[in-house]
Amino acid sequence: MQRLDLEERILNVACLAGTIGVFLPWLSRELEGQIVVFAGYQYLTGLLGLAVLLLTLFVLAVTIVPLCGGPELLRHRYLHITRFIITAEASVLSLSALAVLLRTSFEFYRTEVRFGAYVTLAGCAVATLYAFLLWQQQRKSEAQSVFHHPESDVPLPERKEARFASPPPPPPPPPLPPEEHHVHRQPLFPNV
Repeated sequence: MQRLDLEERILNVACLAGTIGVFLPWLSRELEGQIVVFAGYQYLTGLLGLAVLLLTLFVLAVTIVPLCGGPELLRHRYLHITRFIITAEASVLSLSALAVLLRTSFEFYRTEVRFGAYVTLAGCAVATLYAFLLWQQQRKSEAQSVFHHPESDVPLPERKEARFASPPPPPPPPPLPPEEHHVHRQPLFPNV
């Protein structure tokens, strides 16, 4: 993990938070006098929670598998755009799950939305922002590489004239004598 950039670390920590958030309580209801707590992969939002779980696990696997010595799951060219799309999907799915939970909490008596839904949403949103940032950095470096020419980095050979000191410039010419202008002695209109 120490080899990763700061943005990569934040992206992976946010995906890990989104993954852990799926297992945390998302909804609690009072059923038959007992409070029942549901995680993200259970009850109303089970399918959405499982989809978010799989998406965030895939983003984590794309980073962790090559670090552990395994093969690269995605080519470097498509890595950042793929992670951005996947984390954006996870954010939309967790936001839609939160919308379902909020509607359920308004419709049913003694139903509360718990912190796990917010942890998942925050983790997916931060992961989306940093995946977008990494994708933009990749696009910027690709655009700069088009205009970078490695042969221009080679220093130019020194010319022989540059080895010798050039003679000092000639001194400036002496100032001209001031001109006399007497406006009051000359008539303004001599022909009139």
